[in-house]
Amino acid sequence: MKTLLKELDLPQHVTLESISWGRDSQVYKVKDGRNQFALRVLPSNRHDQFVKEEKTILYAKQHGIPVSNVHKVVKAEDYSAMLMEWADGKTLLHQLQETPEHAKLLGEEFGHMQAKINRVNYNQPSNLLLSNQKEKRMLDSIKLNNHFLIHLDFHPLNVLTDGLNITAVLDLVNAGAGDPRLDYARTQYLLKMVGDQYLEEQSLKQFLDGWRKGIGGQKINQALEEWAEIRTKRDLGLG
Repeated sequence: MKTLLKELDLPQHVTLESISWGRDSQVYKVKDGRNQFALRVLPSNRHDQFVKEEKTILYAKQHGIPVSNVHKVVKAEDYSAMLMEWADGKTLLHQLQETPEHAKLLGEEFGHMQAKINRVNYNQPSNLLLSNQKEKRMLDSIKLNNHFLIHLDFHPLNVLTDGLNITAVLDLVNAGAGDPRLDYARTQYLLKMVGDQYLEEQSLKQFLDGWRKGIGGQKINQALEEWAEIRTKRDLGLG
């Protein structure tokens, strides 16, 4: 880790605090005096993942999406690292648990932000859409418009809020060009699959209602729902 910190131009005396969010990579909160950063670490053989994500983050920021600045991406020893600006705010899930009475409003803000992302024109494909043959046949049966930026892991742990507004969007590792309906289908499936583990039934319903309003009442048909289920289960090693 000392070599990695040196490559990132960080002093050896910084404090590293392991934090919970970041399913794909190990994430640390780095404190250097009054400065704070987010440090994400992967095995070195996945360095290209950070290189691609850095480009996506820059593009999203240029189009008004609240993402953290990337300070540096390096590879040292057996690790690849991305040093980022620390984003302020609570995860949307944390906020929902604290203020369930605001579930519908927070859902609308969540949906508005996803729709804003999905209005950005983009042409770099997402690795997540490099499907197996079964998924490819499913996607081929849907008339897709794959020219927009989609997040593909947009859920309340990957969004920060100040209590009313979305302050940051996290984890663009899956992001790429695709049809917004794929993004909505995947978000809906994630919320329905695990939402009741974290939120009371009424809060989850209100949040979903607000989210649907925020994305403009987009329809998610059965084919999209089936794709989202199969794709997500495969990601989680369940299918």
